[in-house]
Amino acid sequence: MRLTGHQPNYLPYPGFFSKILLADIFIIVDHVEFTRKSEHKRNKLCGPNGPYTKSLNTKSHYKAKICDVTLVNQKRCLDDHWKSISHSYSKHPFFPKYGPELQVAYSQEYEKLVDLNETIIRILFNILDIDMPIYKSSNIVKDWTLKNNDMIIHLCNELDSNVYISGPGAVDYILPEKFKANGINHFFDFYEPISYQTPYGISEPNMSVIDAIFSIGPIETINILKNQHQLIY
Repeated sequence: MRLTGHQPNYLPYPGFFSKILLADIFIIVDHVEFTRKSEHKRNKLCGPNGPYTKSLNTKSHYKAKICDVTLVNQKRCLDDHWKSISHSYSKHPFFPKYGPELQVAYSQEYEKLVDLNETIIRILFNILDIDMPIYKSSNIVKDWTLKNNDMIIHLCNELDSNVYISGPGAVDYILPEKFKANGINHFFDFYEPISYQTPYGISEPNMSVIDAIFSIGPIETINILKNQHQLIY
């Protein structure tokens, strides 16, 4: 079984899904440290005036784990975010079909950031027709002091996976020989930003995946992503 994982980013970018398309199991890595100025709580959208960033209001203590971060004024914040999404994408060809499905995530109540992000990720899986089990590392990892290679190997063992697929951000710390010694094959998926036509012109790189979904639809988004794979051992 091929496993891949990623921290639960808000409205993830297309590269988030690139390695997922190569896997059989996906794990939301939510027991690691929260980074305030990161995609954990924000991402890029594109409106009539160009790209912009939308950030969630959160509350966390020093070195908090992602799974412990709470949302602040969540209803008002989510209402504001949905208004921005609607303003930016309501005239896009695929918004009428998939916008209401995404809107469901913004009509619910959440205490934790991870619960909102997981809800959005699961909705995006459904829209993109990605069918695989999704787990959270906070429910799987037994020793939260494990880092990097040791943590991933632990996850593979817990989920009976003999293949792990990392993104390019892991190049600096992955030790393939350590995986091999534990009976696990390791691969990197080197994703290159996809390009597509939007009502505002050629897409900007690394927007939230909803920018592609509402512009060209989920089927074409998946087709483009599949053509971007550069799987390296």
